[in-house]
Amino acid sequence: MPQLIRSSVTPLYHQLAQTLRTQIRSGAIPAGQQLPPERELMEIYHVSRNTVRLAIDALEREGLVDRDQGRGTFAAEPKLQLGVMRLTSFTEDMLERGLTPSSRLVECRTELPPPAIAEKLQLLPNEPALLVVRLRYADAEPMALNSSYFSLAQCPTLASEDLEQGSIYDLLNRRYGITLAKAEQTVRARNATPQEAGLLNVKAGTSLLVVEGTVFSTDNHAVEHLRSLYRSDRYEFRVNPLRIA
Repeated sequence: MPQLIRSSVTPLYHQLAQTLRTQIRSGAIPAGQQLPPERELMEIYHVSRNTVRLAIDALEREGLVDRDQGRGTFAAEPKLQLGVMRLTSFTEDMLERGLTPSSRLVECRTELPPPAIAEKLQLLPNEPALLVVRLRYADAEPMALNSSYFSLAQCPTLASEDLEQGSIYDLLNRRYGITLAKAEQTVRARNATPQEAGLLNVKAGTSLLVVEGTVFSTDNHAVEHLRSLYRSDRYEFRVNPLRIA
């Protein structure tokens, strides 16, 4: 067990956090395993309770550990990264990560969308759209809740398709000849409602990543307006900004 260097200018809690961070990332402390209790860490590394707590606080902010009051601190499941550079379906994304995707159809109905969404979908006044709500799984664990409005002018019989299996984006291409090209999206955070929390298997009030936007085909027709709610304990948002001279 590596010991902390007391003569170092690096604070002890930073050193302890780095030691535990290395163990978690290397798999020495696998996801879901409980970390040693505070008192045990104090004895192993000969540090104060405050030093241990500061180190654990840092790891919790990084999403590397989860605290469960009354049970202890556990190594967190690794987070999947959301990016902005590629337009892929959930199915494609999970398969690329080596995970098994699946879906549960929560709702499927034709209705008049909210005016703001109707405008984004370029719909005529009182023109309905197809609402599809799906709970998305990776390796049988709920990961995201997707709510989509589809323009029926682009895919008039979509409601009759099997929307639980596979990728709707792939279906749009195979059945309707629609190739998706780009999306205009926003990302924000909000807390889960009790209903959303129940579906995603998290506590009510848990922070969610909300990705919302409109997806366009290669001929610049609006095909889908999507709102995806991602579990923040399993996802983090990643951007790679470039400096423009």
